[in-house]
Amino acid sequence: MLDLDLLISKTDETAQRLTTKKVDPGTVYAARDAVVHRRHLRKQLDDLRAEMNRGSREIGRLVAAQSPDVDTRRARLTELKQEIARLEDAYREAEQTANQLLLVLPNVPDPKAPVGSDEDSNVVVRHEGPAATPVPGARPHWEIGAELGIYDAERAAKLSGAGFAVLRGDGARLLRALVQFGLDLHRDKYEELLVPHFVRSEVMVGTGHLPKFADDMYSTRTDDFFVIPTGEVPPHRAAAGRTRRR
Repeated sequence: MLDLDLLISKTDETAQRLTTKKVDPGTVYAARDAVVHRRHLRKQLDDLRAEMNRGSREIGRLVAAQSPDVDTRRARLTELKQEIARLEDAYREAEQTANQLLLVLPNVPDPKAPVGSDEDSNVVVRHEGPAATPVPGARPHWEIGAELGIYDAERAAKLSGAGFAVLRGDGARLLRALVQFGLDLHRDKYEELLVPHFVRSEVMVGTGHLPKFADDMYSTRTDDFFVIPTGEVPPHRAAAGRTRRR
């Protein structure tokens, strides 16, 4: 989510930079106005609640002193309760509006990032590791796996379509062994978690998947559940507030 101080103090610059990501400037200004309105309502609520607390303490002193101002003060407290309730409703609505606008705004791009219509416009900043060298006679793993009878792409295509695989016998055992090897190798650095494959929409929002990828995600029809797209989504919330070992 955008830095709110940047959105408010440099709205024009933010809107201009986001046009490179095809964001309508009107959305940026609407988000700015919604955030300012939300902050204004929050300030009003805080002031009224502070007055309410002071008035409640004062009522006790006036009752003890049998002051004639007790009824006036009580009437003011009743007014404050009603006003606070009204503002709380308005604040919740303003918060929902602001969040809906903010969630569709991407982060501002780095000024050095090239502007283009697709990934062909990307610029290579640096290369890491040795350059890849072709190996004469090398064959793709799926051909070797098919010959060994441990990889079955045709059966997977009948089950799920292109791009899937069925691992059989030693192929399935190899995958399981690799996962176990990785877990054992790093067990002193990470905590192993077995988490649900379905999460609530708020988790997807918190990890930046919603609302941006809503049309590309799998969800249940009757419940507020989404299938996790990658393994880090549930641990992001499951480990929230905990100290992670490194």
